Amino acid sequence: MDETGLFYRALPDKTLRVRGEECKGGKKSKDRITVALCVNMEGHFDKPLVIGKAAKPRCFWNINVARLQVTWKSNKKAWMTGFLFTEWIKDFDKRMRLSKRKVLLLLDNATSHASTKLTNVKVVFLPDNTTSKLQPLDQGIIQAMKMGYRKRLLRSVIARLDSEENVSSADVAKSVSVLDAVQWLKAAVKDVRTETVKRCFAKAGIRSAATPTNEDDDPDDDVPLSELREVVVMANGRLEIDDPMSVEEYSNMDFDLPVCENLEEDWEDTLVHRINGKESEENVEPSVNDSDDDDKTEERSLITSHQDALKWLREISMFCLTKEIDGVPELMQKAQEELETRAVHVKCSSKQSTIDAFFN
Repeated sequence: MDETGLFYRALPDKTLRVRGEECKGGKKSKDRITVALCVNMEGHFDKPLVIGKAAKPRCFWNINVARLQVTWKSNKKAWMTGFLFTEWIKDFDKRMRLSKRKVLLLLDNATSHASTKLTNVKVVFLPDNTTSKLQPLDQGIIQAMKMGYRKRLLRSVIARLDSEENVSSADVAKSVSVLDAVQWLKAAVKDVRTETVKRCFAKAGIRSAATPTNEDDDPDDDVPLSELREVVVMANGRLEIDDPMSVEEYSNMDFDLPVCENLEEDWEDTLVHRINGKESEENVEPSVNDSDDDDKTEERSLITSHQDALKWLREISMFCLTKEIDGVPELMQKAQEELETRAVHVKCSSKQSTIDAFFN
């Protein structure tokens, strides 16, 4: 398991001058999240932990966060803290116990990785200053995830620019919400190949019988990089960036972004919350102004009924048919059938029952 910072709205523009600058306040800190990935050597990922600044951003309202297939947490700096880590690892240990599994968990020696009593998880801390060599996630897994994420971000920005007039790329990037980021993140993690994960574990010195024996690099490992390069080249021309980054600079722009704070400060803040009788910051219901991740995102019309959703699905299906876009109409048809089934079920279950049925 390892954490990484992510500038979820970043475009490949050197004028941002991100590398080498601290990210403790200002605009950049508001445009960052922390992502914790946990994966085993067979290539199976645990649910990602995503840490933002707002407990419930505006774009999450009316959405069951548990259905997002990520664990969403928050604090004022969007960093991993000892409190959040302890909460996460206890839940991880509980799930391993319920599934009757015992695992060895590799962690770097970060100040936020506090020790705690576990039953089915044995934690091994990597020696100081060895993470870049011994942590499998740092051997290419996190980078592959970020390349998949940024590919989706740039495609979205370019598509929006092509569909609207008199709008700048910076304005489009500001409209990217943390909900967009979470959805792209999930897809990017899913895209990381099992073979890539096994090779990264092997590169860190951890092998099994299932580890590929060929020491040569797999050509398919370069696919995420080539796909991102193609989109970056397209973006550099379409977004009118004055000082564009190379694909390597873009994929590594937040490589050394801080992801945890001083342990004493973290537990001091937690203690203050408890002494004051307040809930932890992660569980506080946000006010209208609490969603700083999305303060300037556009207001979006919500689809509030099955009929509205079915109407839009039919529109999308017809658009793809007229534009001869293969594959999408079939997906829309499958989605329509699922929504129609649910709509019928909701209608049937909402039928008024008799008084004797209540007592039965």
